[in-house]
Amino acid sequence: MRALLLPVALCVTLLLAACGDDTDTPVPAAKPHVVPAPTMDDDPPAEPEVGPDALVKEEPKPDGALKRFRTRMERLVHICTTGTDQEAAADARALLLPDPEGWFRDTFGNEHVQALVAEYRPWEQRIPQLPAEVRRNVKSGKVQLLAERFEDSDDEMATTFQAIALRKMTHRVPLYSMRLVEPGQEDGWHVWSFAWVGGKLRFVGRMMALTPIAADPDLAMRGSLRKKVEREIRTGK
Repeated sequence: MRALLLPVALCVTLLLAACGDDTDTPVPAAKPHVVPAPTMDDDPPAEPEVGPDALVKEEPKPDGALKRFRTRMERLVHICTTGTDQEAAADARALLLPDPEGWFRDTFGNEHVQALVAEYRPWEQRIPQLPAEVRRNVKSGKVQLLAERFEDSDDEMATTFQAIALRKMTHRVPLYSMRLVEPGQEDGWHVWSFAWVGGKLRFVGRMMALTPIAADPDLAMRGSLRKKVEREIRTGK
């Protein structure tokens, strides 16, 4: 797993379930800064969708995938904090999967498709509400953007739900997280997961339906934490 840190000049607090604070510690208010508009087009050119793997194909140059993810998140924050509500909602909406059922089936097989689609559908209404959450988090002092890429289910920095998703994939697709954190911290406001789909970055959700622990509120909360943090809570070490 590699991570990119980028000082962001805006606090962001994405929306309800797909994102969440890693900690309940109050954050002192901080004067928001304006992130300069990204100068690079972070959406790589779409590749021809040929064959059954088209929907789950990773970006052509994996070494640049994390950098492009970070740039896309930088653009999202910039538009959410400086653009109009309509512009920001449209930019957030562009992250949604165009064919959730197709992507979940190609990535996990048939077993969990319907449950995953049912879990994903509410996000089609929630994601456009993202700008307000972003602005709120920026104002709370979370001004550093942390971009992370996970492809190993044993990665201790991934959430438990991300690890489960990676383990259950029939076609392995790296997952991405965006966090807005206080400078120097590794936990804060968390939006996850994202993946490259047909050459475009898409929000693919938490995929909690892959495991029965999602039915238990306490376990679901812990499953949203980094694996290493969840283990420390569970074992006291």
